[in-house]
Formats: sequence, structure tokens, C-alpha cells
Amino acid sequence: MAGNVYTSLKMILLSGLGAAMLASPAQAYEPVLYPPEFFEQFAPQTALEMVQRVPGFTIRGSEDNERGFGQASLNILINGKRPSSKSQSGRDILRQITASTVERVEILDGTTLDIPGLTGDVVNVVTNGTALSGSWRKGFRFEEGTAPQWLDGALNLSGSRGDMTWTLGFDSGQFTFTEDGEETYADASGVIFEDRIERIRFDDERPQLNGTVGWDLGDGRALNLNGSIEKENEEFRIVEDSVAIAAPGFTGQTIFDSGEDVLEFEVGGDYAFPLGPGSLKLIGLYGYEDYTGRDVFQVFDQGGPAGVATFDEETLEKELIARGEYTWGAGAWQVSLEGARNTLDADVRANADPFVNTRVEEDRVQGALTHTRRVGRFDLQGSVGAEYSIIDVPTSDRESDGFFRPKGFVSASTKLSPLYTLSLRGERQVGQLDFGDFVDSVDLVDGRDNSGNAQLVPDQTWLGQLTLERSQPKGLSGTVTLEYAEIEDPIDQVRFADGSEGPGNLNSNARFYGVSGNFTWVLDEVLQGLRLEGNGAVIETEIEDQLTFETRRFNGGALWRYNLETRWDVANTDWALFGEIQRNARSLRFRFDQELDFIFDKPTVELGVEHKDIAGMTLRVFVQNVLDEGRDRETILYETDRFGPISRIETFERRRGPRLNVQLSGSF
Repeated sequence: MAGNVYTSLKMILLSGLGAAMLASPAQAYEPVLYPPEFFEQFAPQTALEMVQRVPGFTIRGSEDNERGFGQASLNILINGKRPSSKSQSGRDILRQITASTVERVEILDGTTLDIPGLTGDVVNVVTNGTALSGSWRKGFRFEEGTAPQWLDGALNLSGSRGDMTWTLGFDSGQFTFTEDGEETYADASGVIFEDRIERIRFDDERPQLNGTVGWDLGDGRALNLNGSIEKENEEFRIVEDSVAIAAPGFTGQTIFDSGEDVLEFEVGGDYAFPLGPGSLKLIGLYGYEDYTGRDVFQVFDQGGPAGVATFDEETLEKELIARGEYTWGAGAWQVSLEGARNTLDADVRANADPFVNTRVEEDRVQGALTHTRRVGRFDLQGSVGAEYSIIDVPTSDRESDGFFRPKGFVSASTKLSPLYTLSLRGERQVGQLDFGDFVDSVDLVDGRDNSGNAQLVPDQTWLGQLTLERSQPKGLSGTVTLEYAEIEDPIDQVRFADGSEGPGNLNSNARFYGVSGNFTWVLDEVLQGLRLEGNGAVIETEIEDQLTFETRRFNGGALWRYNLETRWDVANTDWALFGEIQRNARSLRFRFDQELDFIFDKPTVELGVEHKDIAGMTLRVFVQNVLDEGRDRETILYETDRFGPISRIETFERRRGPRLNVQLSGSF
């Protein structure tokens, strides 16, 4: 059924594209420019608030979990340059730029740029030099049963002096919530033998400081430095009161406490200068993360304390990247060489057992040749390259392995008409390993243990995309993308020789295919200041289950999602009304002896009001989770594995309730 839907969608889209191409002459791509006047009705304080109002544009790419800089896909440029930070998201980078310093926002076609890897819409924020400017935000959050959240806030500064520009940002990063829920245990026939009441509390403080400094040294020379530091303290508690209804039910109380302390910092920079017929750009980055965590699970029966279990983990991760890019021919050609070293040192201990030590090392070098040019009606960009990596786990019996993997891409875009752009992309990717998969882990609440796997290797993917974009600042804008991926060496749950399970590479390929899209509809002709925005996706995945050897969906993979937002900036006033509705669904999660299903019982709805000039400040008041959306979970546990009899069925329903948010923001 899903295949028929995708086939129909593809045929409709391709038929429309063919007709459009036959009906329209070849046109060169022209950037879409948005001056500050376009955003005045929204009274933005930061560049992020401006980019979020660009019709049909969506920020994509998460630099932190991508493989070096060679596969980075963040579609944001600042003054025509790609940020050289990995730890900062696109939103963080844009939030540091004060709206008053933005000269214009440009929407470019990634294929036409001399920056390898970018396809589709790319935003370029062009700023002017201002001696000092800044923005700030102060938030308050109120939720029934939860202590008020007072410390949320942020301050961003930026400025310039002569040939130097700089930014400095601080975010307090406070987040708290409580949840209440009911849980039941039932036998294979569905007869309940135990009732539970759950009370959950989560507290997270994550202050972050980051900054950048840039120098335009003239004669094509430029130096940029950036850094960030974050300190996280997280506390999580679950208290469950149980009442036995029948055997083997339990009457008593369990308390789970989890605490994490994380210190993370990153420093990086780049230096560009003319060399021969072109220019050379040198990029460097060093990242560091120090993690300490402790879980404690206590059991109290009617007679008092009945048992305690603990799990401790200490990890230290480091990443070092050095990259060089030589560009010539007015940006048409680029050759790049990148080297990286990633390491993980982990110590874990369950209860009073001695620490188990794991060390993982990966050394990688990759090179690529990229060319950009226009051929007929198409802007083309192609890259051919390869990487060689060595993975070593000195604390295991794994021998040091070397891997050679070709990689690269080809992308093309063409203007079908003043409104429509067609983009196509084919790519060979190499995945980024999660070094945490090499380390043993224990879930004390649900009783799930994962054995670390020292034999893991990165997956490899053949990716194909077709995107149709419509761009119309005062009407309907958006994109529709068809995507297909064939994944080699995919990682999923496997069973090891000792009977334990954990992550492992599969011998069979996995597949991903789907359709996604986003739109912005400016409805000024219907009601001045009214906008409707949305995005969504329908996704299908296939992977071989390592117990049944049948094809199923990815473990907990996305099935579909949608998000709709509306905003009405009331004409000739400082008031705006806004709302949002979103929902998603995910596939079942499997272990060899368990089957788990998460269900969100209703959409998440947010409603709010904004006043854009209260003594020069913007006030936003909004309520989240208006419909009191809840999370339901059903877990089926088997006595041996999913071929055997059912041991018990666990179900729970958790609700957080509506949340009132008050935010004040301003700029100077």
C-alpha cells in the first residue's frame, strides 16, 4: 500500500516537472533578497527571528553529529561564509546576530555556490559593521505541580572595530518539568496483576557561553576564531507506588534517581589567503566532552528497604579536525584534504563490580575534488573523493582495522520558471559512529542491558533526492522532496555469542524512502498580516530483524509527522496572535525479548499572544500543551525471546499538563 502511494506521488510530481520544463525557457538562478523592511511587521530582535519568517525556508543540518566538515550540511552562511563551528546549531549562530545589524537576507541555491555539499535553499545573512549591539531574552515558565522556572534567559552581544568583528552569547539553558502517570502490569491474557502510580521530576541546567572573532585582513585574507563552553547538570527522579492485585504483583515503592554532570567545550577557527591562481582556507577544530553519570534504583516493600542497584559511568570524548580547502577558477574548482582523530575513554560499573574500561580510537583522512559549473539550463556541482579510516579498540580483542571508502555526490538545479526551481542530488555517504555504542550500558528502570560492541564500523549510504521548490514572497512558497536511501552495514540490535544483545552491523542492507515538504502561505489578500506555515513527512523504512529475519521498519523510526503554525500580525497595531499544532508517529521498538510501542494520544497545541512594543520590548505570552496531550506506552516482554510465551504486558500513560510561558525580549 505504501509503495503504491509513493509511486503515485512520484508520477504526479515527475509529470508536472516534465510539463513545466517543456513550457519554460532556460533561466539562470537569481537570489531572492529580503530587505529589513520585509520583516518590520514582526519586530524581530535577532537574525534568527528574521530567517524564521522567510517564506518556505527551513533551517537544516546538525553539524555536531556529522562526520567532520566534509559532510556538513548546515544551510546557513554569514556574509557568504560557512561557520566553522560544530557544537553550535544554526539557530544558536543566528540568535547571536542582532536584527538591527542585518542589511539583508538572501536565499541562494546551494548548487550554484562554491561550497561543496550544499543543495537546495541556503540562507545568507549579510550584516553591517556596528560598534556595539545586542539582544536579550528573559523567560518564565509555570506548570501545575512544578516549581516555577525563573532562570531561563539569554544575552547576545556583537560589534565591530576597524577590520575586526565579534559576537558573544550566553544562554542559561534552564528547563524543568513534572509528569504524573498510571502504569499496569498484566499477564499474557491481559489480566492486570499490579497497579502503579508514577510521579516524575526532571531538572536541567545547561548554561552555555560562546563567541566568535573575525578579522578582514585585506588582500583576500581573513581569520576567524570561535569557541563555546557548556556546563550541564541534570537530575531525574521517578517515584512509583505499586499495589499488588494478584500474584506475582508487588506492593511497595521504587525510587529511581539519575544525575548527570557534563562539561563540553570547543575551539575552532579558519584562515583564508590567496595562493597562486586561487585561495587556500585552513580550518581547525578541537572538541572535548567530560561526562559523569550515576543511576540509583531503590526498592521498598512493606517491610522496608528490599534492595538497591546502581550504575556509574564516566566518559571522556575528544575530537580533533584539520582541513584544507584550495579553491580556484572563480570558485569553480576546489580540492580538499581533511584529517580527524576521535577518541573515547569510558569507565562503567554496575553495583559494586569493578569498573569496566573501554577506549575507542578512530583516525581518518579524506580528500575530495569538487567542480561547479553551468551546463545549458542546469547549475551542476559534483564531487569525487574517498576516505581512509583506522578504528582501534585497545581495551578489546579487536585488531586495528583500516577501511577505504569512496564517497562523493552530484547535484543539479534548474529554474523551471520565475516561481519554480528543480533540484536533484545523488550522494555516497559514510556514517558517523556513536562511540557510546562501544560501551556497556544498563537501564535500571526497565531492566534493559546493552552490551557494547567493539566490532562496529560506520554505515554507508547511497542517497537520492528530488526537490521541487516554489518561491513567492507574497503568496505560496515551499518545497516538496522525494528521497530514497540504500544503507550498507546498517546498525541495529543483534545478539552476541554470550546471549546478550546490543548494537551491531547487519549483513543485509536497509532502506529509507519518503516524501517531505514545507510551505509558507502569505495571506495578506485575505487578511492583512495573516500567515500559515507548515511542514510534514511520510516515511517508510526497511531493515532485517535479526531474530525473525523478516523485514520490518527501523527500531523507533519516524512514520509521519506534521506541524502547522499560524500567525496574525494585526494591521496598524503592535499585537500579534499565533498558534501551532503538531503530531508525529514512530514505529515499534524491538529487542530480542521485548516489543515496545509509543503512542501520542492527541496533537500538541500551543496558543499565544504577542505585543511588540512595551517600552521598546516584546512580550510573548503563550500556553503549551493546551489539549493536555499524553504519552502512552505498551511493552510486551517475553520469557525467552519473541518466539516464546509472553511474560507480562506493561502499559503506562503519562501526562504533563498545560504550561504557561511568559517571555520578554529586546535589543539595543
